[in-house]
Order: sequence, then C-alpha cells, then structure tokens
Amino acid sequence: MGFWDFIWGRTEKIDHEFFGELAKVGKTDYYEGEFSFKLTGKNLIIGFYVDNNELSIAQEEFFKLVEDKLPELRHLLVDFGRKQTIIKDVITYDHFMSRAIPCYMCFPKCDKQPYIWDISFDSDIDQDKTYTFQMQDFTPAELHIH
Repeated sequence: MGFWDFIWGRTEKIDHEFFGELAKVGKTDYYEGEFSFKLTGKNLIIGFYVDNNELSIAQEEFFKLVEDKLPELRHLLVDFGRKQTIIKDVITYDHFMSRAIPCYMCFPKCDKQPYIWDISFDSDIDQDKTYTFQMQDFTPAELHIH
C-alpha cells in the first residue's frame, strides 16, 4: 500500500491467480472476496487468514479439496444438523441439497492441523435462515443458525 492509499483509506488487496481479488478486512490478517463456486455456479464470499499478505499453497489445495468433497460433506452436515434439537425435524437431505446454497467459506492459515474452518449456507428451509457449520478438517464441530 502506498502513502496516498494509506491517507485516503484504500484497502490492501491480494490478487490471487486462482481466487482473484481478495480485500483486507480492517487491520487484521483476514482477506475476503467473491468466488464463483463450481458446484453451484454461483458466487460465494470466501475468506482467508493469511501470513505476509499472501495465501499459501496449502490454503489453495485445501479449498480445492473442500470443493471436491462438498457433495459428500453435505450428508455429514445434514446428519450433524439433525442431531441438534433445535432443527431436528427441519432439515432433510433432499431439502438441504436442493435449497441450501453455499454462501460463505472462511479458511485458516493452514499451518497446523486440524484445520478449523467455516462454511455457511443460505436457505429458505427454515424462515430464510443461514446455517453456519464450524468444521475441524472434514468433521462438523458446531452449528450456528442466524
């Protein structure tokens, strides 16, 4: 960032070959941007915690692995969600597959295992709520509904 960018409050950015432009959020090590998700063909917000203002190869590889595994991950997410008493009868696999669309993913620096990351789905299943699953590698650990 140059002097005038600093003075005028311009945002620091990463121009990544695969993810495109990611903008720094505040004074953190977190960057986010929009990305066309191949499974749905729709854009989602994607965020990364980074070191030295650049994404690691491990982050890109982990994202690609998540993208490839998402169809089978959805089964785990539905099973995990159904175990939560607040939504026991609301989520079925068919409804989740057809009406819950990935809208946000947040990835760690990928410098230590397990990788703790988030994936959110917009849905009209239950009064237009967003379901955010916190994952440990490929295992659901928490579910937040907002």
